[in-house]
Amino acid sequence: MEKRVFVGFLMILFLSGITNIASASIIQGDFYNKTIYDYQFQYHDEQWEHIGATIISGPELTNANKTDTDNWFMQHAQADMDFNSTDNTLSIIPQTAGGITQFEAWIDNMIFDIPGEIITGITITDSGMLPVTPTLSWTDNSLHITYSSASYFNFDLSKTDIFQIETSSPSAVPEPATMVLLGFGLLSLAGVSRKKIIK
Repeated sequence: MEKRVFVGFLMILFLSGITNIASASIIQGDFYNKTIYDYQFQYHDEQWEHIGATIISGPELTNANKTDTDNWFMQHAQADMDFNSTDNTLSIIPQTAGGITQFEAWIDNMIFDIPGEIITGITITDSGMLPVTPTLSWTDNSLHITYSSASYFNFDLSKTDIFQIETSSPSAVPEPATMVLLGFGLLSLAGVSRKKIIK
């Protein structure tokens, strides 16, 4: 009896593991980045955006997506955003150094190839693009990366910062009610087996 229950429990764990093996990929999103120069009583900002960008091979956001043009006297700081749907990593690739006090990159309205998938975390795996540590935040379908400093800094054009995005499906996590029913099922199985042994 105990053996039968144990085997059944192992099968449940195995099937639960299978449901968690599949990893969703992001297939579309709204890409943005922004640079700010706010130093010694001078303020200047620039923004790039690509709304409804489909994840492709190559950057989803480049200098071609700039939304404003002006005659700022300093060299513009600009970085591409490249999302890799194979391993759910975001690369920020500096293109021009510039001089800035803040850089932001974010993706909103993400769409996954598996319905119901959500973002559960973001970590930086490769860094060095800027001399400050980024602040990372996220919601179910968006992420935001911010580098900020009291004095201005420049992009290191030899570096690329890479971020790992973690996702999961709420449906893959057993609900408490499901676990209770599972417990009753195992107890019933044990009771039936015991009656057979007694008879």
